[in-house]
Amino acid sequence: MAGKAGEYLACFDLLYKGFNAFPSDQGLPFDIIVERDGKLYRGQVKSVRRMYKYYARKDGHTAHSVYRFTTRHGTPRKSRIAELSATDFYAFVVLPKKIVAYMWVKDLVSKNTGKINQLVEFKDRDYPYQKDRMGRRIVGKYIQDFTEFKVPE
Repeated sequence: MAGKAGEYLACFDLLYKGFNAFPSDQGLPFDIIVERDGKLYRGQVKSVRRMYKYYARKDGHTAHSVYRFTTRHGTPRKSRIAELSATDFYAFVVLPKKIVAYMWVKDLVSKNTGKINQLVEFKDRDYPYQKDRMGRRIVGKYIQDFTEFKVPE
């Protein structure tokens, strides 16, 4: 149910931004289709309902909480790595905050394997991050920096 909610939220967000967007049919390797200037773009939608908490401390504070998305397809027993040619972009949806972040597949390819990264994590600008146990700042991408959908030229 969260997956369908994410698909419709991503379509709404794209429609609101001036694109033609609609859910795809069942059984396809992509969830939504976006049309702009006669070109079609296939999107895979991944949704989460909460943050993933790293390094929980005794005082209850979590030093590093992130939104964690997996790019694998299928059920947990039949999980498979996403194919590069199956989709053009990913829409990462945080359901409680109604945030949709977009990344093109070419930006998700691992330099080591040449395949799509199986795990994508985003920080949230509204979360009070503290330095880690070694006193270093927490590094990573903020989800709010990826909310614009830019069609590649």
